[in-house]
Amino acid sequence: MAEAKKLEDASTYLSLPSTKIELEEKGHSATGKSMQNLGSCTISKDSFQISTLVCSTKLTQNVDLLGLLKWRSNTNLLQQNLKQLMKVDGGEVVKFLQDTLDALFNIMMENSESETFDTLVFDALVFIIGLIADRKFQHFNPVLETYIKKHFSATLAYTKLTKVLKTYVDNAEKCGITDQLFKAMKALEYIFKFIVRSRILFNQLYENKGEADFRESLLQLFKSINEMMSSISDQTVIVKVCGIQLSTLAFVSSAGPTQRHVQIIMEKLLRTVNRTVISMGRDSELIGSFVACMTAILRQMEDYHYAHLIKTFGKMRSDVDFLMETFIMFKNLIGKNVYPFDWVIMNMMQNKVFLRAINQYADMLNKKFLDQANFELQLWNNYFHLAVAFLTQESLQLENFSSAKRAKILNKYGDMRRQIGFEIRDMWYNLGQHKIKFIPEMVGPILEMTLIPETELRKATIPIFFDMMQCEFHSTRSFQMFENEIITKLDHEVEGGRGDEQYKVLFDKILLEHCRKHKYLAKSGETFVKLVVRLMERLLDYRTIMHDENKENRMSCTVNVLNFYKEIEREEMYIRYLYKLCDLHKECDNYTEAAYTLLLHAKLLKWSEEACAAHLTQRDGYQAATQGQLKDQLYQEIIHYFDKGKMWEEAIALGKELAEQYENEMFDYEQLSELLRKQAQFYENIVKVIRPKPDYFAVGYYGQGFPTFIRNKVFIYRGKEYERREDFEARLLTQFPNAEKMKTTSPPGDEIKNSSGQYIQCFTVKPKLDLPPKFHKPVSEQIVSFYRVNEVQRFEYSRPVRKGEKNPDNEFANMWIERTIYVTAYKLPGILRWFEVKSVEISPLENAIETMQLTNDKINNMIQQHLNDPNLPINPLSMLLNGIVDPAVMGGFTNYEKAFFTERYMHEHPEDHDKIEKLKDLIAWQIPFLAEGIRIHGEKVTEALRPFHERMEACFRQLKDKVEKQYGVRAVVSHLPTRRFKQFGHFSTL
Repeated sequence: MAEAKKLEDASTYLSLPSTKIELEEKGHSATGKSMQNLGSCTISKDSFQISTLVCSTKLTQNVDLLGLLKWRSNTNLLQQNLKQLMKVDGGEVVKFLQDTLDALFNIMMENSESETFDTLVFDALVFIIGLIADRKFQHFNPVLETYIKKHFSATLAYTKLTKVLKTYVDNAEKCGITDQLFKAMKALEYIFKFIVRSRILFNQLYENKGEADFRESLLQLFKSINEMMSSISDQTVIVKVCGIQLSTLAFVSSAGPTQRHVQIIMEKLLRTVNRTVISMGRDSELIGSFVACMTAILRQMEDYHYAHLIKTFGKMRSDVDFLMETFIMFKNLIGKNVYPFDWVIMNMMQNKVFLRAINQYADMLNKKFLDQANFELQLWNNYFHLAVAFLTQESLQLENFSSAKRAKILNKYGDMRRQIGFEIRDMWYNLGQHKIKFIPEMVGPILEMTLIPETELRKATIPIFFDMMQCEFHSTRSFQMFENEIITKLDHEVEGGRGDEQYKVLFDKILLEHCRKHKYLAKSGETFVKLVVRLMERLLDYRTIMHDENKENRMSCTVNVLNFYKEIEREEMYIRYLYKLCDLHKECDNYTEAAYTLLLHAKLLKWSEEACAAHLTQRDGYQAATQGQLKDQLYQEIIHYFDKGKMWEEAIALGKELAEQYENEMFDYEQLSELLRKQAQFYENIVKVIRPKPDYFAVGYYGQGFPTFIRNKVFIYRGKEYERREDFEARLLTQFPNAEKMKTTSPPGDEIKNSSGQYIQCFTVKPKLDLPPKFHKPVSEQIVSFYRVNEVQRFEYSRPVRKGEKNPDNEFANMWIERTIYVTAYKLPGILRWFEVKSVEISPLENAIETMQLTNDKINNMIQQHLNDPNLPINPLSMLLNGIVDPAVMGGFTNYEKAFFTERYMHEHPEDHDKIEKLKDLIAWQIPFLAEGIRIHGEKVTEALRPFHERMEACFRQLKDKVEKQYGVRAVVSHLPTRRFKQFGHFSTL
C-alpha cells in the first residue's frame, strides 16, 4: 500500500531515467544496491513496447480508397481506382460508406453520355452491397437504407443500372461472367432499391417524363431474368439464387396503396388464368408461367378481396361453379406439380398461398353452403378431398427431409399439415346433420390424414372416427358401413407404407376412451377397436417383412393376414391375400402349396350359373362370367400344380369332381376325355414313379429377438425332397444368422423366452396317422406310402423322462416316455410348408394304453402277413410272441398292474377310471391274438425249435388263465380265406 501511495506523487517517477543511457549518465550501475533506490518498478532487465494507431473518421489513409474519393483530381486513373476499390479492406470502405457511394454515383452522373465507366461503377456498387450483406458488417444495413432514402440523389442512375444488369443477365451462359452475375443476383434487392429511388427522384424533377421507356426497360429486364431461369445450362445455380432474391422485390408494394389494383387484377384475370390452367396440359411450356401468375394474384389478395370475389359472381350457381373448378384445379396441381420437386422455395410458396386460399374458400362454404336449403354435397366432398390431398402431398412430409432442411421449412412456413388438418377437423364437425352423407365415402381420406406421422395432428383427427361411428349408429343402429370401409382402406394404406406402432397405440387409446363413455357403443365399439388393432398388428408385421429376402417369413405374415380376414368374414381381402401367397409359392417352386392355396379360393365358389362378383375374379387371366366357369378354370390350374408337386392323389380327387361336372352338367365330352387321360397318367405315376418321403421337423423360435408372428412359438415344417435335419437346420440358421441353436429338446423356461436374443430348437418328429378304412387290407406299399407322410395333422416326439422319486420296486411307475403330440392348425402339406402347433404331454397311463394298442396291432398285422404268405420266415414271429408271453424277457404287463391297478392309484387319480378300464380291455384282447399267433407258429416251427415253442405254449397257458380270470374272455372271428380277425365280443369272468 505504501508503494502504491508513493506512485500517486508524480515527482517520484517522472524524474527517473527512461533509457539505459540516461541510467548510466546519472551514475547508476545497472546492477547492485544503487538500484534499490529507484524503486521496485525499475528492474533493468524488464522491457516493453508501445504501438499506436491513428484513425481518422474523416480522412482515409488507404491510398486506393483515397484515389477513388478524389477521382476528379486525376481522371486518367479513374478506371484503375474503380478496380482497386474492390481490393480495399471492407472495414475501411464501410467507415466511409456515404462518401464512397457519393463518389460512385457522381462518376456515373458526370459521365451520363458515356458508358465507359458504367460496368465498373456497377461492379463497385455490387461489391459494397456484398460487404453490407456480410455478417461482420450487417449492422451497417440501416446506414445503407438511410443513404438510399435521404442522401441518394442520382436521378439518372436507374437507366444505367438497369442496362448493366440486363447485359449481365443476357450473357449469363458466357464463360467468365458467372461469378460477377452471381454477386449481382445476391445484391438484387438493393440494386432495385437504387433503381426505384432513382426513378422516383427523376419523376419528382421531370414529372413522369419517360415513364413508358422506364416500364419497357423493366419489362425487358424481367424477360431476360425469366429466360435465364428457364435455362438448362451449367449456370443454373444462379437461377436458384435469382429465385430467392426475386422474392425480395415485394418491397415495391410499399410505394403506395395497392388494394384497388389487386382487386382490378383479380376481377379481370383470376378466373381467366384459372380456366387456362385447367385446360392446359401439364406438358405445355407455358403451364409454369400461368400457375406462377395465379399464385402471384392469390398471394396479393387479402380477406377483403376474397369476400369481394364471391360478390362479383352474383348468382349462387356461379359461386358453386367457381369453387368447384378451383378445388379441382388445386387438387390436380397438388397431385402433379408443375415445378420440379427440388424447387423447394417455389413449391413451399405455392403451398402457403394455396393453404390460405383453401381456408378462405372453406369460410365461404360455412357461410353460404351449409344450411339445409343451400347445402352442396359435391362441393363439400371436393373440399375434403382437396384438403386431404394438400395435407398428404409429398413436399409437406417433413420427416422425409434432413434435419437442417426440416428446421428451415418449419421456421419459415410452419407445419402446414397441422394447420390444414385442424381446419379439416373443424369443417367436419360443422357439418352437423349432413355428416351421414359422407359415410362411408370420407372414411378413406380421413384415415389417410390420421396416418400422417405428426402426433398432435393424429390426436386431433382420430376422434373423427368415433364421430362417424356415432352418426351411422344414430341413423341405422349399427356402424357396419364405417367398419367395412376402414378395414378395407387400412389394408391399402398400411401396405402403401403409412401407419406405425405409435398410430396403433393412439388409435386404441383414443377410440376406446370415447367408446367407453358412450351409452350404446361401449361394448360394440370396444370390440371394433380391438379388431382394428389386431388387424394393424398383422398388417404392420406384413409390411415390415414384405421386402425381406426370407420368403418363408413373408408367407407366414401373409397367412396371418388372410386368416384374420377369413375370421372376420372379409371375403374380398381374404382372396386378395390368397393370391399374394400363391405368387410367393410359385416363386419358390412350392407347387403343392400353391395348389392348396388356390383350392381355398375354389371352395368359395359353387358349381352354378350364379354370376361372379367382381372380387371373386381378381386375376386378369380368369375369363369367367359365372361361378361355375371360374371354378372350372381354378380346378384345372390346381390340378396342374398338384401334378408338378407329385401330389397325384389330390389331383385325381379334384379330377373326379370335375369329371362329374363335364359328364353330367356341362356335357363337355371333349374336356372330359382330356381329363380322363390325365387321370390315367396320374394313376400310372402313383405306381411307377418313386416319390421320396419328406421328413418333418419341429422348430421352436424362442426369445424376444424374433418377429411377433413366430416369437415363442413352435411349428412343424415339412422338409424338402431328400432334405436331412442337418441341412434343414443349416437353412434355418442362414435365415437367422444371429440365432443360437439349442442343444436340448425339452421346452425352454421363461428366462430364454423373455430374453432379448434368438434361440432355435429343432428336432425330427414322426407323422402320426390313421390310415383310411379302405386300406385295412393288403395294399401295395407304393400306394399306401403316400398316406403315411401326407394329409397329416398329428406328429409325435418321444423321449424318456423320470418324474417323481425313483421307485426301486417298480421303475415303470416313474419312468415316462414323454410323447409330445403336436397338432397343427391344418394338415400338412397345406397352404404353407409349416404350421403352428400345440403340444400335449402323454401321462404314463396313456402311454401304457398306447403301447398295448400298438402291440396288439403289431401281433394282428404279423398274423395277417403269415396267413397271406405261408413262406414268410418264422423268426420275427417267434421273437414277437416270446417277448410278450415270457415275463423273463420283457416283464409283460405285470408292471402295468403294479403301477395302475392299485387302490392307492385309483384313490389318487379318480379321473383315470375310464383309462384304466380301457387298458384292462386291451390286455384281455391280447389273449386271442396271441392264441392265433402261437397256433400259426406251431404249424410252421421246425423240429429244432420245437422245445422253444412248447415252452412258449406253457407260458401262454399261464398268462391266458390269469388274464381271463381277472379281465374276462375276448373272442375274435376269422373270415376265410384271408382269416382276417375281427373283434367279436367278450365274456367277463369277474
